[in-house]
Amino acid sequence: MASNKKSFVLYCDLIHTMEYLTIKQRGLIFTWILDYVNDKDPEPLEGLLQAVVEPIKQQMKRDLKKYEERAERARENGKKGGRPPKTTTTYEDLGKPKETQSVNSEPKKPDNVNDTVNVTDTVNVNVKKSIEERKAEFKNSLLTNFIDQYSETLLIDFFEYWAEASPGARKMRWEKQKAFNVNRRLKTWVKNEQKFQGANTNKTDKATKASEWFNT
Repeated sequence: MASNKKSFVLYCDLIHTMEYLTIKQRGLIFTWILDYVNDKDPEPLEGLLQAVVEPIKQQMKRDLKKYEERAERARENGKKGGRPPKTTTTYEDLGKPKETQSVNSEPKKPDNVNDTVNVTDTVNVNVKKSIEERKAEFKNSLLTNFIDQYSETLLIDFFEYWAEASPGARKMRWEKQKAFNVNRRLKTWVKNEQKFQGANTNKTDKATKASEWFNT
């Protein structure tokens, strides 16, 4: 064994061999292995038992060689100062970078995404456009694709809920969803229509509201 090495490996598949031996024979083999790894130079075992320990001994030699090779690489790296530190960014008086960031640093993702992201088959999010423009497109998509399937008042309620955005916000409620399929959302809306409809809004108010909404 290498100096200062306090452990060794026995492989699980050894059990397939040991199962054919008596408890006494197993004890003799295990004792021989302990003597061997502690450099006590044990005498060869008799016959079958030596045939069992020989492949174990050769595997230990291979494992020891790998261990010593890793240790040698570690010593060589230590002589070179170990792992090189990551470079940091410094700045001259004028604020220009003197050194570039380490190649290990991952580039920071931009805050603004300028690509068009497909959210559903009928509605896209294009963050280049203003929120008002996107609201108009969302409304137009409902009129174009779903007016024959759903009532005007239902589409109004659906639009006003999902197009809602707080003052100064950059996105509508529906744009904040990880996934938004208008067709599936409308089907769910219909199932829960009573939950979403305003309790104090009568049919006359809704009809007037629908007329104004679809004419704007």
